Amino acid sequence: ASLAARAGERRLKAAGEVGLTAPLEHASLALELWRPVAGIEHLPATLELAAGVARLEVPGATTGAGPARLAANVPLAAAAALVQRAGGPAEILAAWPLARAGGPIELDLEAPQLDSGALYPLLGAGQRRERWSAGVRLTLAVDPADPVAGRGSLELTAPRLDLGDRSFAAGELRLSLAGGRLALEPLRLTAGGLELELAGHAALSPEWRPGDPVAELLASVDARLAAGPALEPAAPRLELGRLLELLGLPPLGFDARAGLEASFAADLTDPAGGRAEVRLAELEVDLEGGTVTSPQVTLRLAGGRLELAPARLAGGGQEIELAASAPLRRSWRPGMPPAELFGPLAVELAAGPQALEPGAPPLDLGALFALAGRPPPALGLRTGLEAGLEVDLGRPPAGRGTLALADLELEVEGTRVVAEEPLRLRLAGGRLELEATRLRAAGEPLRLAATAELAPAWRPQDGAAAAVERLAVDAEGGLDAALLNPILGGGVARGPLRLTLALAGPPGRLEGRVVADGPAAELIWPSPYVSRIEAPRVELGIADGELEIRRAEGRLNDGTMVLTGRRSRDGRLVIDGVFDDVSYRVDYGLSLTGDARLRLALDPAGQGEISGSITVERGLLRRHVDPDRELLRQLLVPAELLAGDDDAGAGVELDVDVGTVDGVRIKNNLADLRLLWSNLRIRGTLAEPLPVGRLTAEPDGYVYLYGQTVRVDRAALTFPGEPGVEPQLDVTFTTSLEDPEVRDAASRFPTSLYHEEAAQRERTELTAELGAGLGETLASRLSKSLGPIELGVGSDLLVFGETDPGTRLTIGQDVSPNVSLAASFSLSDEGATTYVLDFHDFDRFPRLVAQVFTTDQDREGATLQQVVELAGPRQDRRQPRIRELRFVAPAGLVDRRLRQAVGFAAGDRLPPGVDFDVEIDVAEELRQRGYPDALVEVARQPVEEGRVDLVIRIAPGPRVRFVFTGDRPPAPARRAIASIYRGGYLEPSTLEEMRQQTVRALRALGYVAPRVEVSAADDPTWEDGDRTVTIAAGGGRR
Repeated sequence: ASLAARAGERRLKAAGEVGLTAPLEHASLALELWRPVAGIEHLPATLELAAGVARLEVPGATTGAGPARLAANVPLAAAAALVQRAGGPAEILAAWPLARAGGPIELDLEAPQLDSGALYPLLGAGQRRERWSAGVRLTLAVDPADPVAGRGSLELTAPRLDLGDRSFAAGELRLSLAGGRLALEPLRLTAGGLELELAGHAALSPEWRPGDPVAELLASVDARLAAGPALEPAAPRLELGRLLELLGLPPLGFDARAGLEASFAADLTDPAGGRAEVRLAELEVDLEGGTVTSPQVTLRLAGGRLELAPARLAGGGQEIELAASAPLRRSWRPGMPPAELFGPLAVELAAGPQALEPGAPPLDLGALFALAGRPPPALGLRTGLEAGLEVDLGRPPAGRGTLALADLELEVEGTRVVAEEPLRLRLAGGRLELEATRLRAAGEPLRLAATAELAPAWRPQDGAAAAVERLAVDAEGGLDAALLNPILGGGVARGPLRLTLALAGPPGRLEGRVVADGPAAELIWPSPYVSRIEAPRVELGIADGELEIRRAEGRLNDGTMVLTGRRSRDGRLVIDGVFDDVSYRVDYGLSLTGDARLRLALDPAGQGEISGSITVERGLLRRHVDPDRELLRQLLVPAELLAGDDDAGAGVELDVDVGTVDGVRIKNNLADLRLLWSNLRIRGTLAEPLPVGRLTAEPDGYVYLYGQTVRVDRAALTFPGEPGVEPQLDVTFTTSLEDPEVRDAASRFPTSLYHEEAAQRERTELTAELGAGLGETLASRLSKSLGPIELGVGSDLLVFGETDPGTRLTIGQDVSPNVSLAASFSLSDEGATTYVLDFHDFDRFPRLVAQVFTTDQDREGATLQQVVELAGPRQDRRQPRIRELRFVAPAGLVDRRLRQAVGFAAGDRLPPGVDFDVEIDVAEELRQRGYPDALVEVARQPVEEGRVDLVIRIAPGPRVRFVFTGDRPPAPARRAIASIYRGGYLEPSTLEEMRQQTVRALRALGYVAPRVEVSAADDPTWEDGDRTVTIAAGGGRR
């Protein structure tokens, strides 16, 4: 028969013959195809069937890459199987009897370029995800009955394999089959910018037959892989992350480079019994905070054991030596979970001069955190390390091992704790034990020991909390209170503590006792109002899962404090507090002293109530208050900045009664009066307290503001206690124009106002913003040029016994604590000026006042006053006088401004209880100068009868400056934002709080979505300080 056909550009010519009685015994076919598939122009072929064997010959196919040829002898049975696997018309061949089918398959193929895109459709296999192309030279002789015994060779020229997102290419690939062994000659492979060399051979399984899984074809493998300098000395190191990506494995999460040499030899029926070695030379691993290097890391598999040879890792000034090994389970097979491959894992770790060699650096926890790009931990740790651990990953509690820390040194905010002997931790028999050791910070050492009984059935996926069945901890000895700083919520502790601790039982049901006693210790919280607890003593009892505060006591702000309470198993907390003679310094320098009986009750969600009573025994506002700088500032600070977090304390209700004994006395440059109240209650919540009651001012009090003096005849402030309802103010007063006695009362007010230069600058700024046309505004503008003086507008002359009905401008300055100089100008009579030199408050003659003056009429003279107190002294003569203010502080820190912040000078009497006020005022002055963590101690040192030295010790800490860039909040808001900052371990949290407060301040100015970044860094360029905090703000749309 013969056939010719055409379909477009495709053409077919065929001719052949077949014996009808025995078609498979003799048949022949000759055909020619033109453009049968893409890439083939002309394909001549002959096919002959004889004795059940098909012989196919393609003498010279014309392709775009050149001529190709093929010769093949295929038994029909094998052909049927091949066609069937390819999805071809196997049913046609199966219909013919294959009486004498058998014998080897022989192939001889040579093609300058084969492409899967053209070959797959020709074989009827359709398109697949992978694509490949190569020049091919193939010879193969394989008996289907025993394929492993075949022989052949394959040479691929310029092979390329594309797997979608991955591509591999090589110059030439040579593969040979002989004696049941498949061998790959060294292959130089490039992929993803990497260059690898691969070589090896594999023994084939003699039992394998066509149709069996291909994975069972290989009995054993012996392979070698090399990359980087192992190929050529000048070659770049291999990027390990990209290699894993090419192999389709999970990424590392960091960049790593190394020279690579690997070998592997294993019987795939027993992979755990193979041998392998992987060597990474000149390893570099890039972490967020630095680079870790190692000269060589070697991983070996031999004798059924996987071993990491000792490897020295270095980075961030640290050196660690690591080694590990684990037996492989012989029962493991490919496809089983990888975790089941390993037996007990043994790990050895060493660091420090004792474990490595002299001169090796100790292990530094802070350096490791920095290397990982994480913020430094609150706990600093430096130690030598030697550890050996063997643990079954399937049963970790059954492991055994030891951890030894030599020369252990801990540091918390500059407080060092050292171990007097190596600290040892042992794991054996399901028990983890910390051997008794002694830690010393200062004074008496702390003895510490602990044991933990581990749950035998625990697995890592169960979580760490389930690992311990029973815990026992014993500690006794001395402890530095500064170690508590990280848990004090912004507080600072110092001084020695003695600790006794004994706890035992299941983790959720511990029982025991904890006692901490520090007669010479103190704890200080600087905000919102300074709280100082001295000589703290705490005794806790734990039983049946409940925590009992048996007694917590100490001196709180020169008073006493006693706390008791309980935290139940369900998380409910009740604390009762008794406070006696406790003093607090609150806004505007108001000092309060009183007693309190309070109860705090909270449920597990933090909701609850504060109830009880507070009795203010006495209150005194004696510090001078600058109305512009301190009162008007509240009008300029954004409301959002004052409000803080709306949710804070919203779930804690208040039910507190506030009583008083003597009320609050205000006697300063602004007022001379007393506030009283009765039945004042505080309701609402901790986030929004609501006072209920009435405040009244004692009659005949006086108020002085902006040069005006008024007498308060009646004043009452009524708080309704309803949200959103403003308090009602009822005031009746008398001015100096209505009653001459009021004018005479003006002499009660001090002649020295706020002498801080910064306050004068702020006063000028604030009065300019307010635009008030008051006489004090003019005074403050003049004071900027004249320095620290007092200016006022009034009608009083400074000469004793004389008055002027006209208005006068008076300028005064303190020359010393005993001498003042003043000039008074008449505003109605040009050129009329009175000058006064005033002598007062002498130690031996405290009530004697002398003046030397020149009047408006150019008369010169002097006056002398001696006050005789017939009813007894108005001031307690038992109060000592200050001989000297003595500062113990770094050189250059103490200046006139800091001395003025004390509020007292040499010769002043020192009332009781003001030492604490002085500490607060000096610390606040230092904070305004950029010392946010300054610590101040004030003590009286008697020097002679009736006289003391006021000793002020200052530890300023690091100095910080604040730089606002971009859209800056107003000046008062900037001061409030800067006051939040704290250094050390509190820095990250306070920087975030500063960012949030800056956002609130900008929103108050109308910015819709401000963007704020706050950062802190050491500033070596700043000669006067250590650290700079930058607040960079972008307001955006307004």
